[in-house]
Amino acid sequence: MTDITGRVALITGAARGQGRSHALTLAAAGADIVATDISKPITTVPYELATPDDLAGTVAEVEKLGRSVIGLECDVRDGAALDGAVEAAISHFGKIDILVANAGIWALGPLWELTDDQWQDMIDVNLTGVWRSIKAVVPAMIANRGGSIVLTSSVNGFEAGAGFGHYVAAKHGVLGLMRNAALELGRYNIRCNAVCPGFVDTKMNDWQGAYDMMAGGPGGTREDRQSGAHNWSVLAGRGALSPATISKAVLWLASEAFTADGWFRPGDLARIGPGPTVTIAGRVKDIIVRGGENISVKEVEDYLTEHPQIADVAIVGVPDEVLGERACAFVIAKGAGPTLADVSAFLIERGIARQKIPEHLIITTELPRTPSGKVQKFMLSQDAVRQLGSGHGESR
Repeated sequence: MTDITGRVALITGAARGQGRSHALTLAAAGADIVATDISKPITTVPYELATPDDLAGTVAEVEKLGRSVIGLECDVRDGAALDGAVEAAISHFGKIDILVANAGIWALGPLWELTDDQWQDMIDVNLTGVWRSIKAVVPAMIANRGGSIVLTSSVNGFEAGAGFGHYVAAKHGVLGLMRNAALELGRYNIRCNAVCPGFVDTKMNDWQGAYDMMAGGPGGTREDRQSGAHNWSVLAGRGALSPATISKAVLWLASEAFTADGWFRPGDLARIGPGPTVTIAGRVKDIIVRGGENISVKEVEDYLTEHPQIADVAIVGVPDEVLGERACAFVIAKGAGPTLADVSAFLIERGIARQKIPEHLIITTELPRTPSGKVQKFMLSQDAVRQLGSGHGESR
């Protein structure tokens, strides 16, 4: 089992549903928990939100697992309240290692009939609240020299959903926010990823409007919801996902386990469902984001393997405050090996655009690989930051 003993996790929307499941899963893996929830109604939300008793229930369940926990009533629409929650966490535990920005709402209504309040509440909770949560915890993570942020988006972060356009817009926005947070925070050893659940069995979709949607019209029942959930899965006999299914992915992303084989890096998405299955989308392992442009490194690597003084090569991105990232080539040399000028001239001769040519060169004796032979580029990126910061390698 994944072990995160000694970590402190702040989880929003933790009073019930997916949030409570995330709290219990991370606590079972050894983390201490800061559980927050609004614990009061929002007028535009058509079902009952969590209560103070629900939040107290989460605290009690975590305590049964032998972990320390504090429960805080906190509205993610209130930046000052989130700052206060972070201050309370630091005062109690001394740090925050993990943020699970899970708080969210769902509602229905034709796009053109939504009121300003319905639209704004959805965006404020599901998108702006996620940004406020990140904003609140990042200074503490920077001071702690790292951390992991996991955002809850949705399959509706990828695709439309008739009758809840405000929710779809917010969840699409979460993925854009995640990608930018991953890019901006990577230099501080802070990862940011997202889970994108399908239909999950929680109170969020256990109300009359959801029954009617599943039934295809008014008069729907809880049984319609239960049977309709089977239409979300390609596997026989599978219906709504359990919150625990999502929590396994959250734990994986929050831990160091998901980077151990070099398969992931910040900005990856765990798309959960149907089935349940986990699909990894939005992989950027072989992309460098330079000046807002996505640059594939494979073409450059393929050319450089033809260089007479290069036995093997891997190109990774290193953070840059102006461009976002710059390219660093790790080269296993034949003989004395090439200089950075040699590499640049070789690529220019072959018509490679200048923005794709590495700005840094590090000669190495080996490239770290997984047991299956994949280059561990996440590890190389971290190594590049260390070596270039110490004056090793060539730069232009």
